[in-house]
Amino acid sequence: MTTYPEQANGGCMCGAVRYAVDGAPMSSIFCHCMSCRRHTGAPVVALAGY
Repeated sequence: MTTYPEQANGGCMCGAVRYAVDGAPMSSIFCHCMSCRRHTGAPVVALAGY
C-alpha cells in the first residue's frame, strides 16, 4: 500500500510558480514517451494529478 503525505508543496526552480495541495493525488504517472521527453527535456518524467 502506498501512503501519501496529507499536504505537498513545491514549485519551479526559478521560484516564479509555487503550489500547495491537500490529500492524495488522483493519479501518478512515470512516463518516457516521446511527447513527455520533448515537453520536459528529460529522459523520464514523474507526474501527479490532483
